[in-house]
Parts: sequence; structure tokens; C-alpha cells
Amino acid sequence: MNLKDRYGLLILGTVLMLLFGCEREIDQGKIIAEVDGRKIAVDEFVLAYEYAPTSITQQAVKVAYDQVLEGIIDRVMLAGVGRQQGLEADPQINRIVDYYRRAAIVRELFIDHIRKRVEVSDNELRKAYQLSKITLLVKHYEFESWAESKLSTDSLLKLNHQPLLEGLKTIDYPEYGLVDLIGWNDLRTELESILYKLELGQPSEPIWDTGKYHVFIVVDNEQEILLTENDYIANQASIATVIRRRKEHRLAFDYVREIMAPQQLRFKSDGLTKLSDYLWQFNQKIPPELRLQQAVELPSLVNEDTGLLKQALADFGDYSWTIEDFIFHYSIKPLSINYNNRYSVSAGVKNATAIYIRDFVLSEQGLAEGLAERRSVIKERRYWSEQLLADRVRREIYTDFRNQVTDSTQLEKQFADYYADYLSTLRGFSESNIDTSALYSVVTSSTGLSRKINFVSTLLP
Repeated sequence: MNLKDRYGLLILGTVLMLLFGCEREIDQGKIIAEVDGRKIAVDEFVLAYEYAPTSITQQAVKVAYDQVLEGIIDRVMLAGVGRQQGLEADPQINRIVDYYRRAAIVRELFIDHIRKRVEVSDNELRKAYQLSKITLLVKHYEFESWAESKLSTDSLLKLNHQPLLEGLKTIDYPEYGLVDLIGWNDLRTELESILYKLELGQPSEPIWDTGKYHVFIVVDNEQEILLTENDYIANQASIATVIRRRKEHRLAFDYVREIMAPQQLRFKSDGLTKLSDYLWQFNQKIPPELRLQQAVELPSLVNEDTGLLKQALADFGDYSWTIEDFIFHYSIKPLSINYNNRYSVSAGVKNATAIYIRDFVLSEQGLAEGLAERRSVIKERRYWSEQLLADRVRREIYTDFRNQVTDSTQLEKQFADYYADYLSTLRGFSESNIDTSALYSVVTSSTGLSRKINFVSTLLP
């Protein structure tokens, strides 16, 4: 049997499995398409659009919408094949699906306990608008000790200015030399508040941060004089977004502290040391020019060392977090690990572990509040279940195809052509209906998406 006949039979067999294997369900929400009884609603399309690459979403609306919907249909069909092959029982797939279900639960928790509680008044908006029209000219100095930082203004001005942050504009200002130009929302809220309240020419109190004492002098400021109501209205939305984000951050920080306190998180020095040393020693074997600040190799480093995998990194509540747990979460959500020295590696591992545990504890809180039953969570769980099943089926098709090809130089092109035919054949055997009017009327946005939230940050103190 030649290759073409072999894969013709494979497609036919797959189609038969698909026709009898797709989930049939009664969905809620406005339906924009249906494939073999599987309904695709507006909210599912919006979710897929949010995850779509910018190469698709930046196209003309109808072109982008057609491609996103086509991707959903392909995913649904391939997932149906995966179910018939029994892939839904795969423990690794189920574990990853549960990870994304928990992430969706944390999102709903954030919306309930943080986002819905935040309000921005017109008075707050107008005060922030006025500050946004003031640019501060700031001298900045760094000191190793508090005693060294307690200098008079004249003595400070004789010292060299230290640029505060990369990205801030520094200019040579008459009489004062180099100064940073700092505007509203250029710095974190606490420091911004201090600088905007400083009297001109008066040094700030020493501020301890990043291992040093910092002193600031606002030597001058530039203000826009003509402020109009039209300009305020034009900037109102963006200013409100900044204020809302700041309030959410403060509320989220307090909420996380409240939820985590009873957990009594305790790091296990033995496990932390072993993993940190393992990563440090591995990194030292890599040529300096090839070293990465983020340990992308981590998931494959210790997979064969079962003893290391079972080592506990932390205990919290009734749980123990192992190195294997760390590797699993890192493989999905990698966080930065700095390899400057052994201490920085340990600090990076410890911080990442705390983030992963925090998210897990928050998801447990959300489960206790019944958030797993929310429509958005159920939808997202189904999305990832289908996506992972479809990815596995595609990989198996590729592996099978590769094993039949003798000329490897043409493998990728041949597979791309074959796979396109494979999907086209599946669609041809499927019963699908698309409501183009409903599809093209869907409103989507590439900014401010509900999934782009976080309880605090990816760096804990």
C-alpha cells in the first residue's frame, strides 16, 4: 500500500471516529457556529480571539474572525479524535487542564474580591490629571549607609547625579547639571507621592531600597498652564485605568496576605539548597555567552532524578510542595531565575515557589466559594482540554507521517500539505453551520482583556 492510500484510509477512519465522537451539548449564549452538534458560542469565540496571535488579530476584522473560527472548528474536530483514542484519560493532559481551570478560578476570585470593589471618583481623576501635566526635574543620589545620606542640599548638589531608572530621560539642566525628567506614572506609587510632595530644592528623607539609601531633590518643575475640559475628557479613560490598577494592586496585596497567613508557608532548606545547587552547577557548565537569566532548561534537568523530584521545597497548610511540583508549574509559567551567583539562584527559586503556592492557595479559596461552576471557568477548562487533545493528535499524526517519509529534506513541506488536506477532509465529512452575521457582529478587543490580571506580581518581597 502506498503512502497516499495509507493516509487516505487513516483520514477516513479518523472521520468516522469524529462523527460519532464529538461532544454533543446544549450551550448557552448566542451561537455563531455548530459542528456536528457541538455549538460554538460568542464567549468561546472571544476566548479564542484573546489567545490568538497578533499575526491573526492584526488583520482585517472579517479575515481575522474567519481564521479564529476556523481554528476553533479544527480544534473541536481534532479533540473529538483524541477522545476516541482515549487521550482524555492521560494524567499529564488532565493535570495541565486542571492548572488552567485553577487559573480561571483565580481570575474570577480577583474579579469578585478586587476588581468589583474598586471605584474611581471624578475628584481622583482630576487630581491625577493635574499631576500628569507636571514634569519634575529630579536629582538622585545613592548611599551605602544612612549616615552618609544625611547631607545638606549644598553638599548633595556637589555630588554626581545617579540616573534613577533606565528609560527615564536625563537632561543637562542649567545650574544643576544632569537631572531626570519624571512625570506622573513613571515611578511606583509610593515614590511618586513622595517626589510630588517635595518642596523645590529640599532633599527627601533617605529611602531604603535595592540595598541602598536613596535621596532625591526636585530642583524645578515644568507645568502646562492651559488645561481644558476637552483635554481632561480625552485623557480621562487612560488616567482612570492607571488609578484603578493601583487600587487593585493595593487591595490584592492585602487580600493575598489575609489568605496566605493561615497557611504558615515554610520553606525547606534542604530541598531549596539541593535544587538551587543543581541549577547553579548545571549553569556553570554552559559557556557564558550561552547562559540565560531564565532557566528554560529546567523542566528537562531533573526529570530522571526521582529522588530529587520528590524532595520537598515548602510546606503550607496541609500540603507539601515538591521539586516536581515546581518543575511542572515552571514548565507552564516560567518565572525569572537570576544566575549571577548561588544566592540569586536560591532567591529566584524561592520567589517562584512562593508565587506558585500563592496561586494554588487562591485557587483553593475559589473552589471553596464555588467559582468552578461559573460559565467562564467551565468554558476555559473545555478550551484547554480540547486544545491539549488536539495538539496531541496533531503530534501523533506528524510522528506517523514522519516515519513514512524517506526524504527528510522535504518533510516539513510535505507534512504541511498533508495536514492541510487532512483537516480539509475532516471538514468535508463534518456537518457545520456558521452564522456569519452573528460572527461578524461580535465585539472583541486586544486591550484590557479579562485574563490579563494578576493578584500582585511575579516578584514577592
